[in-house]
Amino acid sequence: MVTENELIYSDPSDGAVIEIARGDKGAAIINFSAQTHSVDLPASLPNGEYKDAVYGKTFKVADGRITGEAAPNGTYILYAK
Repeated sequence: MVTENELIYSDPSDGAVIEIARGDKGAAIINFSAQTHSVDLPASLPNGEYKDAVYGKTFKVADGRITGEAAPNGTYILYAK
């Protein structure tokens, strides 16, 4: 993923959740809040379900959006299939 462009998206409601996307190869989702947050952010990953490499949490990408639930102070690493 070294040659991939890096894009950063944040939750427009309060900025508690961000996504750092590495082209269509992977993404990191970070919840800076002490509360669970629903994730609904732009995505550059292909459509499909992605299992986080750290905790096994599943996020879904459809029509250019990534969705799921981020636990308090949680960090998730997603890789393209």
